[in-house]
Amino acid sequence: MKTIDRELQDYVAILSEEQKETVLNVVKALAPNAGNDSDWEDEEFVAETDRLCGQYHSKTASAATSRSEGRNIAPGIRN
Repeated sequence: MKTIDRELQDYVAILSEEQKETVLNVVKALAPNAGNDSDWEDEEFVAETDRLCGQYHSKTASAATSRSEGRNIAPGIRN
């Protein structure tokens, strides 16, 4: 197995189901254009990649926000 394949496999193993779904959508967007150096010149490809990345980042940001809610602001006081 190539090093990059092993590295990808290691990352996939630690992703949540939602993250795996996002990665799969990105891979599907890349696959039809494999070997095409002008992918980033394709407006539809760039728009879809931006949409998927934004979707991923908004989910991780909302998860980080929800984890921080309810923490103590002072000993003995809960939000």
